[in-house]
This record gives sequence, structure tokens and C-alpha cells, in this order.
Amino acid sequence: MSQATDSAGIPFAGREFSPVPFAGDTGEADPVLLDFLEAYHRLARDPGAHSDALGDAWARLIEALGTSRLLIPLVAHAGEMGLTPEGATVEKTQELSVIHVEGPDGRPVAPVFSSVSKMASWNPQARPIPVEASRAALAAADDHLRLIVLDPGSEHTVVLRAGALRALASKSTYIPPWCDEAVAKEIARGLEHAYSDVLSEIERDAVGHRLATGDRHHNLSGAEVQVELVLPQGLGRDQLEALLSKATVAWSASAVLAERVDGLAVKVVAA
Repeated sequence: MSQATDSAGIPFAGREFSPVPFAGDTGEADPVLLDFLEAYHRLARDPGAHSDALGDAWARLIEALGTSRLLIPLVAHAGEMGLTPEGATVEKTQELSVIHVEGPDGRPVAPVFSSVSKMASWNPQARPIPVEASRAALAAADDHLRLIVLDPGSEHTVVLRAGALRALASKSTYIPPWCDEAVAKEIARGLEHAYSDVLSEIERDAVGHRLATGDRHHNLSGAEVQVELVLPQGLGRDQLEALLSKATVAWSASAVLAERVDGLAVKVVAA
């Protein structure tokens, strides 16, 4: 009996066939992911929600994303052009490319989607390519992008910054930077340096700080981390400017902050 072969005449014998990724995928969003998205947005809308609670909820959402199928949009563009015998210009080929959009801060962002319907609402011509979240994060890195937006234009849009993308790409545990002990130490070190140069001992005893998210809805409306700086009343404007300048210089020199924080802001609060 002759061996079975493919259309090119190559025998099937000895080959290994891997399961087709996402076989049976209906194009619907992962209900678990939707639950985490809705839970996060519900918490973010609560003005009394503590930053630690927001950090826990955001970390759980990133963890859920790590096990979800996402859709990368491809859009056809005209490739090689040609002429018909009648002299009309026509497309001879089409090329598919990944879409990048501009974020509110001007940076390029890679859109991804949880479902075919969300993608179709955003761009009916886009073709969905199903991938693991880690693949989507790696694809963004290959394109030198530090931002991904999930389901742009929907009721649960969120933007993932560099730290979240790094965790997804490496399939490692994600810690929001405002909850990260290493980040907290670098922030404190910079402030201590500034305090010692600018404030008196009495004034230093009255200062404090805490870290929070500066973008609680994760839509690039603010810095990823906000330092809420508690200062004594009566501090002069020159002192404040000198303090913030020295702290900023120290933070800018920190490799930890450069790697783990996508934007740092300061909010001064009176003691």
C-alpha cells in the first residue's frame, strides 16, 4: 500500500501535527476577563477607593489578561499598483499591516480587542488575528511600543503601560508600581535627599508622603504614579521649588524608576 501524501506528494508519515491554537474560538470575549474589567472600572469610579485596593484590582485584571485570548487587528492596504488594458489604475496586490493609533499624550499605542464585535465596532474592515496576551505584548515590543489599549472606544477601555506589558510578555507576576516596594524605596530616597538639603530638622519632622496611581481609570489621563507629598504649612515657595527640583533630579537618575514607572507626578498636600 502506498503512503498517504499531501498535495505536494510529501508523505504524512513521521510528521507531528500540533493542535490549532484557539480551535473553536467563537470570537466572543472571555467572560472571566470581562468580569475583572467590570470590577476594576466599578472600583475606579468610587472616589473613596483606596490606592492599595485599586492596585490589587488592577493586578488581578492583568493576571486575568495573561490567560486570555486577544485579537490583534490587521487592515489591508494597497500594495503594488498596475494598469488594465484599458489604462485604468488598479490594485495588483494588497498588504496587511498592524494598526497603531495615537494616544492622548501623543505616543503610539497598539490596539487589541477582547472580541470580534468590539473590533468590528471600532473598525469594520479590520481582520482579527487571535493571539495569547503574551504574544500581543511581545508584538508591541517588537514594534518599539510601550503601550497597548484594550477595546478602544468601549465602555471598559484600559491602557496597559510598560510594566504590565513586561509582565504579560514574560508571564510573570505583575506589581503595580505604586504598590512596588522597590519603587517606594527610590521615591523615599529622592525625597530624603531633598529634605536634608532644603528643610530644617523641625520641618523634616512634619513631612510625609504616600504613593497612589495618577491614572485610576487607566486611560492615560495622568502619570502612572503620583507622589502625594504632605508638607508643613508656611513652607516658602522657593523652598518648595528647591525641594521638588532636587527630588526630581534624584528620581530621574534612578534606574529602578526608569524601568518600572511610566510617568511620575507630584501632588502637594498641606499637613
